[in-house]
Amino acid sequence: MSSDSVQKSSTTKQQICLHKRLIRILLALLFILLFLLPLIGKGRTYFSNSSSPTDFFPQDEINRARNDIPSHCTPTLNSFLATQLNAKQQQQQQQQSSLVSSTTTTTQAAATQKIILACHRKWCGSYGLCEPCSGIGDRTRHLLASVAEATRRKLSIELDYPQVSNGVELRFGKALEYRDKWGSVAELFHFRSYDVSTKEIHLDRWGGGDGDGDGDENGVAAVGGGGDVVLEDQFVHFIPLHGERIIPTYDPCLYHVLFRPTPKLATEITYYSNIFRLNTENVLGIHFRTGDSTAFGVANSDVRAAGSSLEQGYNRMLECAVTLATKLNIIPMIDSSSSSSIEKLHFYLATDNQHVKDRAMKEEKYVIHLTSDKPSAYLKADGDRSAFLELYLLSKTRGLVINQLPKDYVGPGTRLSTFAELARNIGFMSDEEIMPCNLD
Repeated sequence: MSSDSVQKSSTTKQQICLHKRLIRILLALLFILLFLLPLIGKGRTYFSNSSSPTDFFPQDEINRARNDIPSHCTPTLNSFLATQLNAKQQQQQQQQSSLVSSTTTTTQAAATQKIILACHRKWCGSYGLCEPCSGIGDRTRHLLASVAEATRRKLSIELDYPQVSNGVELRFGKALEYRDKWGSVAELFHFRSYDVSTKEIHLDRWGGGDGDGDGDENGVAAVGGGGDVVLEDQFVHFIPLHGERIIPTYDPCLYHVLFRPTPKLATEITYYSNIFRLNTENVLGIHFRTGDSTAFGVANSDVRAAGSSLEQGYNRMLECAVTLATKLNIIPMIDSSSSSSIEKLHFYLATDNQHVKDRAMKEEKYVIHLTSDKPSAYLKADGDRSAFLELYLLSKTRGLVINQLPKDYVGPGTRLSTFAELARNIGFMSDEEIMPCNLD
């Protein structure tokens, strides 16, 4: 019995040692994999693109974009694609040259510099890196302004902005979507190899000239003499707070060039557009934003319905809507959802407050169109999806009534909601089709 016990003990120890060795081997393989993945990703960056332009911007995607976007945006699309194609081809040539060179460098020629614009919302509902990046209106106007500036300087751009789950996808993803050098490891552990948390922007480090006529005829800065200019890629937060700021102005066509609704969101947009009769161009949009503090209890100064109750604010918005409808010659239509043949003015209402939607459902004097979504704070991904739906629907209305900030407001907010302004811009509405509404 004693001999059997000793033999069993020896066998157990051998098994434990074997397990430890296997664990060490697996850990070693894991560390090797973690080390090699960035290099593999780097190699793919160098070799995955051939010299053919269609590898960057496939013709079928170009054709789809031309069919999707408003016809008057085609010149913007063509100009953007030409600039980006040229920048990315130069970048590709520089990368391939560095592989065969005996010496490599971490910096790039100004002509091959890349601007990566970052907003880390993808994992906010999970673990790891999270950067809310403000609401759709704020982050989109700053993004588009940065893209416009980088394109003006003829620099390659990429967006670290995964939004597919929220209803919007990036066109030309192969050429424009950022892929971290850590590849699938970064996706698995929810991190990035760079940091933009300081929200700094350094336009003096961007190549392509500074807008003051210092560049050549192609807009490339002549800094450092000859072709010896070297500039690092720039990682920039969507809404930089420190450094030389870019004025958030842009060509609205640029939004349509960069983004499109996912098939699922496009189906919803079509569904609501039909039942709201937006194609009649006889439905007015109302954007009644009460503010995060009022709507969701978020502790900030975004209170846009101050000075009146929600009921008073709602009634005042309808008064403004009637005034604008009269100005735009919008005529009453029969309510198709009712058995009555009485004609009424039709309004589409988008709001961040469920109490306002509940009140609108009881409206009898006018036809108020509403989506079935419940308002949600922009910090949540589902709030983004619902907001993108409302954004597109508002942009399809005949005109837009927007409540403005109270006179005694103190805070960072703009006079009119940047979300509503974005809807106005991508819908190409004129000043005459917009009416700010004072609730004081």
